[in-house]
Amino acid sequence: MHGVIPKRMSLDGELPLNFQKGEQLVWAFKQVDYLEEKTRRQYTGGSQGVSVRIIKGVYYHVVGFKGHAVDRTELVLPIPGLSL
Repeated sequence: MHGVIPKRMSLDGELPLNFQKGEQLVWAFKQVDYLEEKTRRQYTGGSQGVSVRIIKGVYYHVVGFKGHAVDRTELVLPIPGLSL
């Protein structure tokens, strides 16, 4: 209400979570997976190039790439098998 989180619960044992400074547990649920959003970046596009033979066995290769990044967000388990 005034920026103060009331202490409504206490837990026995250790939690498999690392809290940052000033963070605290507000809600806890049994038998649920802890998922994090991960953004994966993939580059799509194409390339083209040309190879020029200088002498036997020696080539000069010029290549160019044109494309863009595609971001995709997915929910993943930060630690496989982690369940609270």
